[in-house]
Amino acid sequence: MADWRLSGAADEWEKKPRSIGAFLLLAGVLAFYVGTYQPVSEALAGASSIDYGHKAAIVQPFLFLMGGALAALGARVARVVRPDRRSIRAWLAVAFGLLLGMAYEHGLAAYLNGLGYPVESMLQVWSKVLRLS
Repeated sequence: MADWRLSGAADEWEKKPRSIGAFLLLAGVLAFYVGTYQPVSEALAGASSIDYGHKAAIVQPFLFLMGGALAALGARVARVVRPDRRSIRAWLAVAFGLLLGMAYEHGLAAYLNGLGYPVESMLQVWSKVLRLS
């Protein structure tokens, strides 16, 4: 059987937390462009339809939080959220980031709806799916 522990990745995680944080911040900027800037600028320009990335909008707060924490605090954060540990603090950080992302995406969808574009947030989509079950 293969060892599914991520000890090699965890070692790199603790050796280069600021580099990983900078990479996550860069990924957050890309997610911001795709999930927020592009659809809002298209909507404000009066486009007939907009490209809206639900997933990019949801993960962007998580990427900014995790990337900023790793870039600023380095090894202190890396020890808490190390990939091979299953600590409650790490899971709470991930859950907080994703819940924040879902709230952000819901607000962004409401803003786009207010501009006249029929966009549903992932919370609205999931609530419809759960009602059908």
